[in-house]
Amino acid sequence: GTIGHCNHLARYIGFILPISIILALVSVSSKSMSRLAAFVSMAGILALIYTLTRSSWIGLLLSITVMIPFMFKHRLMSFRTIGKFALGSMVLLILLSAYGDVIWDRLISNDMGSAKTRLTTAQVALHVIEDHPILGVGINNYGSILEKYWSSKDSFTRIAAVHNTYLLYAAELGLVGFGAYLWLLTAFLVRIRKAMKSRSRYLSAIAVGVMGSFAGYLLTALSDKSYKESFSLLIVFWSLMAIIEAIILINERQEQVAVELLTSKKWMKTLKDFDIRKNFPIAEFYN
Repeated sequence: GTIGHCNHLARYIGFILPISIILALVSVSSKSMSRLAAFVSMAGILALIYTLTRSSWIGLLLSITVMIPFMFKHRLMSFRTIGKFALGSMVLLILLSAYGDVIWDRLISNDMGSAKTRLTTAQVALHVIEDHPILGVGINNYGSILEKYWSSKDSFTRIAAVHNTYLLYAAELGLVGFGAYLWLLTAFLVRIRKAMKSRSRYLSAIAVGVMGSFAGYLLTALSDKSYKESFSLLIVFWSLMAIIEAIILINERQEQVAVELLTSKKWMKTLKDFDIRKNFPIAEFYN
């Protein structure tokens, strides 16, 4: 209701669900947080089904697929997590069976030319990029030039912008601006990978969840322009970037405090006077 469009809502849910799912699976916080995350995950999946947005369905599957190897790599996977994952999979199967008719009808029913339009509008965008390769047509000016470039094969191209975030940015910003956009995405990816190395399992889990959100974004941006035209989604995107920067800053400060503590004269004197055999008698046995 407040996002404005079912596609926008699906993209919003796609940003949030990977984070809630990993918090529900990994025991890194209180039980109340885990239960809340589980509730959000189930409610979010149900809401995502009813948006009828196929690309976001696929995007969520990709998000989960991407998160799993990182969960193993950063030691977030345990027997308890595997058990929760199995239980969550069973609940998901129940939801899919309960709402299977909705999903199946959306997959096989006539989409009123929705898939075809994405191809024809992409062709129009490529023509625009060919004519304005360096600086583009200007930000938010794409709609004003459609009268010149629309395709007679699909009259919808006369009024609709291309449903592809990458092509839309390239057409409006040109290759110079599009290069800056790709640099931003690359930098975001690099910072996420750095944040995932946090020694805090909670912060590492959050970063892995953001990685899942980012993977879903990269895929669904191929079939929609919501990420550019929805202010709500732009806020969420930059908020996720801010969270990643906060995690990295916390990690750096923790390391700095640890170094200062270990190199301080008071700590060194304490360490020198520390009798490991007196404080930990079992150490004598290992020696």
